[in-house]
Amino acid sequence: MLSVLNKLETVCTKYMNGYSLKTIFVAWLITGTMDMSVACLNYYNNTGKSIDNVFKFIASGLTGQAAFAGGHGTSLLGIVLHYTIALFFVLFYVFVFCRITELTGSRFMTGFLYGLFIWATMSFIVLPLSATPKAPFQLQNQVVAATILIACIGLPLALFLYPATKANHSFS
Repeated sequence: MLSVLNKLETVCTKYMNGYSLKTIFVAWLITGTMDMSVACLNYYNNTGKSIDNVFKFIASGLTGQAAFAGGHGTSLLGIVLHYTIALFFVLFYVFVFCRITELTGSRFMTGFLYGLFIWATMSFIVLPLSATPKAPFQLQNQVVAATILIACIGLPLALFLYPATKANHSFS
């Protein structure tokens, strides 16, 4: 079994721009947890309501309004969906966006740009296409959402994965 895992790790590292599965897994858990934690703190601070509503809102992307009447199972669905979306964004960074560091010359700029990319993707593609309740565009809320994504996903990915990026990427 161990030899199979070692072979899988070798193949994955080759095709994932030099990143190991362990590195990607840790980056995924850290950024997914940071994003969820800050979003929940922000929600509770602004409303005083249970953070369970955050997870139900995420679940409503699949189930619509019915999510808000759901129980713990619906909240668990929201958590699973959150981490699935976070994994997608970590993998997209690993396969595509990490190369932006070569262009910007700055891991901070790369992280900032990636956070903005995630915000734009979620705000203008994912949420409008999902079954979540639609809310009017409010600049203050969007600035907070973008800041959370920059601080909790974009910058940590760019900083955490930078050594592998610098060591393994060249456009020569």
